Amino acid sequence: MDHFSSTFRINDVETRGIWVCTMKEELIVARPIRVESGAVPPIEAAPVGQSPQAPPSAPVTSVERIGELDALRGLAVLSILLINIISFGTYAALRGNPHALGETKLSEFLTWLVSYFLFDAKFISIFCILFGAGIWLMSERRRQKGGHGIWLHCRRMCFLLLVGLIHGYFIWSGDILSEYAVCGTVAYMLKGLRKRWLVLIGFVFVAFSFSILATKMIGIDWQGEEGDAYRYYYWEPTQKWLDWEEATQLGNWWRVFEMRLYRYSSRQEWLFADGGCTRTVGLILLGMALMKDRVLSGDRSIRFYTLMFVTCFGLGGAALACDVWWKIAANWQAEAIIKYRLFVNYWASIPLALAWIAVVILACKREWFPRARSALSAVGRMAFTNYLMQSVICTFVFQGWGLGLFGALSRLELLIFVLLVWIVQLIWSLLWLRHFRFGPLEWVWRCFTYLRYQPLWRSAEPNDAYCAVNSNDVSCRLANQQEQDSDTNWRDHDE
Repeated sequence: MDHFSSTFRINDVETRGIWVCTMKEELIVARPIRVESGAVPPIEAAPVGQSPQAPPSAPVTSVERIGELDALRGLAVLSILLINIISFGTYAALRGNPHALGETKLSEFLTWLVSYFLFDAKFISIFCILFGAGIWLMSERRRQKGGHGIWLHCRRMCFLLLVGLIHGYFIWSGDILSEYAVCGTVAYMLKGLRKRWLVLIGFVFVAFSFSILATKMIGIDWQGEEGDAYRYYYWEPTQKWLDWEEATQLGNWWRVFEMRLYRYSSRQEWLFADGGCTRTVGLILLGMALMKDRVLSGDRSIRFYTLMFVTCFGLGGAALACDVWWKIAANWQAEAIIKYRLFVNYWASIPLALAWIAVVILACKREWFPRARSALSAVGRMAFTNYLMQSVICTFVFQGWGLGLFGALSRLELLIFVLLVWIVQLIWSLLWLRHFRFGPLEWVWRCFTYLRYQPLWRSAEPNDAYCAVNSNDVSCRLANQQEQDSDTNWRDHDE
């Protein structure tokens, strides 16, 4: 008998813990003493010289999930609200210019500085990267079962597009789901490329989007109406502009809908007609490459992630420090800063997003803050539901058809509101997943994707590790037969 600390793979998925191994005839029996994801019954490996049979295709179960990805996704969906709250609760110009309404308090400026330096565009980049990782994981899982999964992916993207359009037109114009659906479909066609080609083509997509943005911003006539519109909206709003923005946000539901319709349509035109969405495609391809290279799964060494953090944070942090210094030196003047304001953060946000990824994976590997990681993972497993929940809560609180608090809270007070939403989502995600396998929208998404009812209650999910050594159990046999039937149907569709 031998005790050791190691990483095992159950159904090709990592499980960390302290294990004890014994020899039983020609079998190796591994029994976990302490496993990070919870108690798992003994698992008996295949006889020496034989390969274990791959499990049939089905939605990912709790033991098949990668904890690092769930924690990253949870951190991302919570942190994105720190940036989106400006669009929900106050004037748009305050996102880029903390002095848009005049001189501001030191606490307000520091709140903006931390938000800009650590969060603005960083976590939306992480979301894109994780989306690419998810696409590659599902595709690889289907490939190992003998199918290519193209119709599976198309159904997933169609559902995402439908929900995104409903979200964008009827809840909040800042929706990203429809963009992800289209970009995910484009990126899927390139998933089979080698890692270096994914990175190279991803960089080309990001650079192409940057060139479009730069050309548009530099070509603006700042002495004309177009220049005034950009200046008022993004940097130096006049009182008349502030009154208009407040009136549209605090009007009745129909007036808010008209404003949302205009903004969302303009955003769709910029993303798809003008090519602005190519940055998203590039980051999705980067996520695929990082997943192929075992970076996002946490399989690299602690030294690797430490070096990744130091390098990426150093590059991105230095660039943004120069950017903030330049804005202060320019006395926050509108024309020059608006023209180039997105350029530095456009690129610096990518290495800083990678630095955040390195920090979270290091925390998982070092087993830091286990309760916090567990809560973040719960939010991450319900990221779809939690993202839309944020929109519903914030539109109700700030728009005129709800509580009408738009423009009433300072930046610091908005931060406190965000913290309250975080607490609600952390608690409710943990409570929900105690009883259910998926979040509400995640469950509907899976039913639509697999075209069959998916068990929702947690008691209905047979434990994969238990079934590995109790294959004759009635519940295991029933679940296995259902999955085999589903796999046969999918193979017929895919081929």
